[in-house]
Amino acid sequence: MLVKNLAILALAAVAVDARKANLRRGKDGRVCKVRPTPDAQPAPEPAPTPVDEQKDADHYGHGHHDDAKPSQVETSSAVAAPSSAPEPEHHDDQQQQEQSPPPSEAYVAPPEESHKPAPEEEKPAPEEKPAPEDNGNNNGGSGGEEFHGRATYYDVFVAKQNHGSTSGIGACQTQLSEDGPFVALNDGQFDADKPCGRSVVITDKSNGKTVTATVQDRCAGCGWGNLDLTKGLFEQLHGGLGVTDITWHWA
Repeated sequence: MLVKNLAILALAAVAVDARKANLRRGKDGRVCKVRPTPDAQPAPEPAPTPVDEQKDADHYGHGHHDDAKPSQVETSSAVAAPSSAPEPEHHDDQQQQEQSPPPSEAYVAPPEESHKPAPEEEKPAPEEKPAPEDNGNNNGGSGGEEFHGRATYYDVFVAKQNHGSTSGIGACQTQLSEDGPFVALNDGQFDADKPCGRSVVITDKSNGKTVTATVQDRCAGCGWGNLDLTKGLFEQLHGGLGVTDITWHWA
């Protein structure tokens, strides 16, 4: 029985020495457990029997409790926390979203109000005026307008025929002659056209002859469109003295 107890005590002492060998003290005096290297792992300790545990407790029961029990210590080697991956920067995207103007809504033009103009009042058609009858006394004018009238002759040196003058000077204050190509224009057209010195082309309706003359006098009392010719010019146009129907226009 004694031998058996000694054997048990020897095994317990070997186990205690093995536990102490696995413990070391750090620089701060704390007892740290030595981590076994992967290559050399200590063999697992045999599990003590209940008898051995009782004996071990009896052996270390008084005055050796602190030395016998290995203290649980924290390992000095701190496991480095994995560095957190940098979060993706969303600053540029957020700033771009802030700077981007909100999408503008499409402009929809308001519907145009259909406006119909008020119907124009129908104006009465102007009444057509009848054309003036050709009575040989057409109104005067200039250019290519043709006038109808009568041609007479007078003596430029007879006072009764030449405004009381016997000198042969007409209303345009020019010297006239009996056979010169001169005419006296009727009062109405003379006052309207101021024709002194203007040329006229005269056609005799009875024979179709045409002559050209110059207005140098006025025919007092002659109707519109009528001409008073010198004796020589009238004979050239009509072939004798008298009165004849004519047409004439400004040259």
